[in-house]
Amino acid sequence: LDQVTVIFTGLSEGLSAELQESDVKITITGTKDQLDQIAEGDVSLTADCTDLDAGTHTLKLSVSCEKSVGSIAAEPEEVTVVITEG
Repeated sequence: LDQVTVIFTGLSEGLSAELQESDVKITITGTKDQLDQIAEGDVSLTADCTDLDAGTHTLKLSVSCEKSVGSIAAEPEEVTVVITEG
């Protein structure tokens, strides 16, 4: 998978978030059939920004796949996110 966009959930109105890291590596394991069925839109990365104010925060990434796989993980597990007003 070439590009998976991080989805920022729970942002208060008027705030925006930006990921500081340029690369997040996603590792997916499973059978050949399982891996062959995965398309780019099946994998998602989320960072929960609930109750966070503007500033720099370290957040845990949550990675998921819509298809059945053996395991899925993101590296790094935590990322730096800058939340700004506007």
